[in-house]
Amino acid sequence: MPGEIIQSFTCPSPASVAIAFDGKYLWVTGADTLLIYQVDIEGHIISTIPCPDAFPYGIVFDGKYLWVVAADAGKLYQLDMDGGIVQVILCAYPFPGGVGFDGRFLWVSNQDDYSLHQTDLSGKIIAVIPCPGSGVMGIGFDGVYLWVGVYGVNRFYQLDMDGGQIRFFSTPGSIPDGLAFDGKFMWHIDRGAEMMYQLAV
Repeated sequence: MPGEIIQSFTCPSPASVAIAFDGKYLWVTGADTLLIYQVDIEGHIISTIPCPDAFPYGIVFDGKYLWVVAADAGKLYQLDMDGGIVQVILCAYPFPGGVGFDGRFLWVSNQDDYSLHQTDLSGKIIAVIPCPGSGVMGIGFDGVYLWVGVYGVNRFYQLDMDGGQIRFFSTPGSIPDGLAFDGKFMWHIDRGAEMMYQLAV
């Protein structure tokens, strides 16, 4: 059943916000500690690397590198797996939030006008589609469709690549933040509950 909780863990820090999956491990940003936690799929912390900037509201793995959104600075940081900065991109909009990766392009939420920006790995904007609501932090890609978590209505929306809504289901908590897919399940952080969830979709 969509939204069914498969397992759940306490977040590695009280203000954990974003989550990525690298094929084996989860990577979780702590906005309070300014650390990125490498976590196994049973919730155990393996290691940490430093966040490159404050307000790390989005993180995604592109197959080789991590990408981290620094929301207030309006920047995207490309990091190696030891936390070294490979590239810094200044976003063309004032308040980026979540970030996802579709195998070729990044998708970044613009919290100023509630849109999703499809961006190449040099920062060039390819396309812009509407978000289904305000307050989008978590963005995931399931291999075919985008998923976003939306505050207020507390829903996950499945979207086609033009922004068309396919379906939605309710979030398990009140502040839906990070999203990541592991090939079968959605991993999700709810900042209100301070919990990490593995969910059926």
